[in-house]
Parts: sequence; C-alpha cells; structure tokens
Amino acid sequence: MDLHKLTIHQLHALIAKKEVSSKEATDALYRHIRRVDGKIGAYLLLTEAEAYRQAEEMDRKISRGEAIGDLAGIPMGLKDISARRASGPPAAREYWRITSPSMTARWSED
Repeated sequence: MDLHKLTIHQLHALIAKKEVSSKEATDALYRHIRRVDGKIGAYLLLTEAEAYRQAEEMDRKISRGEAIGDLAGIPMGLKDISARRASGPPAAREYWRITSPSMTARWSED
C-alpha cells in the first residue's frame, strides 16, 4: 500500500485502528520525499528527527488507548512561510520571517 497516496481521512483511520503506525506513515513519506525531491526541490528543510519523535510519541498514545485528534499521527509538510524555528542553512534562516502561526501551533497540539 502506498501510504503517501492516501487521504488524511484514510490514513487516520488506519492509524486509529492500529493497522498502520504513525512511524510507518512517516517512513513512507520520507521514502517518497527521497525519491522525488531531488527532481522537484519542494523542501528547503526536513526535520526528520522531529518527525520521528512525534510519530513515536503518537504511537505510544495510541497504544495506551488515549483519545487522539483527527490529524494525530499524520505526517505533513508545512510551507516555508510558516516556519516555526530558525533552523536549516544560513540562507534559509535569513530568508524566512520566523513566526509561530496559530494554525501551526494548533496542529502541534494534536
């Protein structure tokens, strides 16, 4: 199954039913990024360690039977205009106007 091709709703259902872990979904997304990003250059910065940390945290919550939000466990990319931290190459840090948009903060809560 190509997890990166599923809708958020489809992937969330699989994660909530423990048929797929958030870590597996994150693996699928990063495999896809590695296959195509060299051609299209969609990502300026990848926060892979943070993505896996969040996926593992979500998998633990699910395994404990905790309630999860609709976006919980779904790996996603944010546009560079919504960058939250000054990280990445120096040019990126200078280019970005670093903010913590309320939408990004809200996604982080789930």
